[in-house]
Amino acid sequence: MYDSPYLRMNFDTGNTFIAGRDPVAFLKRFREKVSHVHIKDVSAELAEAVRGGETGIACSAMAIGEGVNAENIARCIELLKEINWDGVLSIECLAAPGKMQQSVEWLRKEIAR
Repeated sequence: MYDSPYLRMNFDTGNTFIAGRDPVAFLKRFREKVSHVHIKDVSAELAEAVRGGETGIACSAMAIGEGVNAENIARCIELLKEINWDGVLSIECLAAPGKMQQSVEWLRKEIAR
């Protein structure tokens, strides 16, 4: 593996899951290289329809913590906390009434755990 402080990666919890991968295992392998994380949950219906057949989704229509990827997201947060990660975290959910605030509250709880 090429090691450079200038070569970093963006990790997306939802896209990794939709692509049919295990987000936790993927992050565990590359977490030292991650500088930016996109947090995105996935509905059961969407996962059933496209998981393993698509490479990603633009945004989630549900709050983070509501979908089938919530447990993976919580475990990914724990992995990042283990290395005192200090990168950028982006919340990716549609701004439907209350969904963004609900996502922020869920993430704050998981980060504080």
